[in-house]
Amino acid sequence: MTKNSQRTKSRKPSKPADCVRDLPETGLVRQSQLIPGVLPFSHTTLWRMVKRHAFPAPVKLSPRMSAWRVEEVRAYLADPAGYRKAHEIATVHAETPEQEAGNVVSIHGDVA
Repeated sequence: MTKNSQRTKSRKPSKPADCVRDLPETGLVRQSQLIPGVLPFSHTTLWRMVKRHAFPAPVKLSPRMSAWRVEEVRAYLADPAGYRKAHEIATVHAETPEQEAGNVVSIHGDVA
């Protein structure tokens, strides 16, 4: 083993706080930039959280490429529990355009 390979193997991963500081102020970040440095969970957990609306949804850049808005990732990291609660409240109070207009039709065809 050379000295360089020994340094590489003994090097500890950066602390999450250091990785958060390394994120750009604005823009988009890919999954490989978030895991494992910034987010303390696996890619599978990340996608489960996105599906449950417990983590910001990514932006589709192409059919096979997604990225996250840095501002939304920072908001999540600042207060993960608060992010989830705020999203749950927004989801519960969201109305469809039909509901807002009062044109909701029941399953029996009557206007509700």
